[in-house]
Amino acid sequence: MVAFTKVQDRELRKLLKRLPVSENRKGAEFFLLNYIGFEAVSRKIWQYYRCRKKSKSESHSGIPLPELKKAFKHFHILVTDSVLTQLLSSTLDKRNSKSARNLRNAIAHSWKQPDCDESIRRLAEFKQHFTHVLMNVELAIDC
Repeated sequence: MVAFTKVQDRELRKLLKRLPVSENRKGAEFFLLNYIGFEAVSRKIWQYYRCRKKSKSESHSGIPLPELKKAFKHFHILVTDSVLTQLLSSTLDKRNSKSARNLRNAIAHSWKQPDCDESIRRLAEFKQHFTHVLMNVELAIDC
């Protein structure tokens, strides 16, 4: 079983404690806060995976879904493919079925009403997915 190093473990714990808390709040801005928290943790894990694979540089580009799946599998973080697909797939771009990433991009770059409305309507679904990922990251850290 591949575990995080002590430094990686400590950094992930600190990051998880700093994530924004938006319990029982609604609105596109709370969707964005949840997404940003999920993305920050995912990006950190992807960076750790890349370091293990000898790529030391930190990337600020988009997180490739297949690579993130490999990173989670590498560290034995049990997240279902369907959850990661709903959160990060760039192909889910139709109204009422957009991925969280596509909604985040649309809201962050143009704040269009239909995208804000969809993020609010689907906030409970996405929060469940974000929680699923973050809880499984915490479980992997505690191992």
